[in-house]
Formats: sequence, C-alpha cells, structure tokens
Amino acid sequence: MQLKEAELPGVGKKYLIERDNGETLAVILHNTGRREIYKTDPKTDVPDLILDLGDQEARSLGAILGGTFFQPQHVDSMYVVMKELAIEWIKLGAGSGLIGKSIRAQEIRRRTGASIIVILRGDQIIPAPSPDEILKTGDTLLVVGKREHVQNLSTLL
Repeated sequence: MQLKEAELPGVGKKYLIERDNGETLAVILHNTGRREIYKTDPKTDVPDLILDLGDQEARSLGAILGGTFFQPQHVDSMYVVMKELAIEWIKLGAGSGLIGKSIRAQEIRRRTGASIIVILRGDQIIPAPSPDEILKTGDTLLVVGKREHVQNLSTLL
C-alpha cells in the first residue's frame, strides 16, 4: 500500500491510497470538515464516490477503523485459546448431588475449575447466575473452562 498527499487550494487535501490489489482510493478532506471517499477501478481509471461523510461521522468512522472500540484478536492466539477452552451444556438430573444447593455451597469453581455462566430453567434464562443461586432438578447449565475442568464438573454431577 502506498500513500500520496496533495494540497487542493481552496478545498483542502487529497490523499491517494494505492492498494496492493491495484485499486486506488482517494480521500478528499474539505476545509469544511466534510470527507469524500472515491474508489478508482484499475480497468477504467474512473473514480466512483463511495462515501460522503460529515466531520463527526468521519471522526466516528476513523475511531472504529482505528480500533478504538474493538480490537480483534489475532487468529493464531484465538486458536490457542479455543483449543484449550470447553463450553458444554449439562442437564441436572434428579439424582444429582447438587440439587437444592447453591453454587457457592458446592464450591463448584474451586472444586472443578469450571464456571457456570448460564442456567436454563424451563422458559427462564439466568445469565451469570449469582453464587447464591439454588440449583434445581431439570436445570440446564452452560459451563465453561478448560476441558479438564468441564470434565471435573460433569463427574461431580
């Protein structure tokens, strides 16, 4: 990618971005704060207006593109995390020793390493349940942790 800058007397500045795929983007920054973005097709060399933004819109878009609001994880590091992570749905049967007891009383995280992140109870959804939540027959738990931790919780149930 190459970037070129040029003054536009009485208008503002023009930035040309030559992309690796042969396309050229032109960004015109007007003295008024308005921004225009054009894309030039390498075959026709004719620019097409693709975006016309006011000053605040352009600043907001710039913040988004610059990663102010969200910074994606690198795929390699995310793969390592997902490879180690297990997420399972576990239904509590009538014979479970956890029925009628709170998450805290059972010390589930300390004993197994896994965390209960959601409880489905009939039509009710309980996200991020309190440690004082009492587990009931038929509850379906969404648990997360390393694979061995989730297996520890399954064994405990």
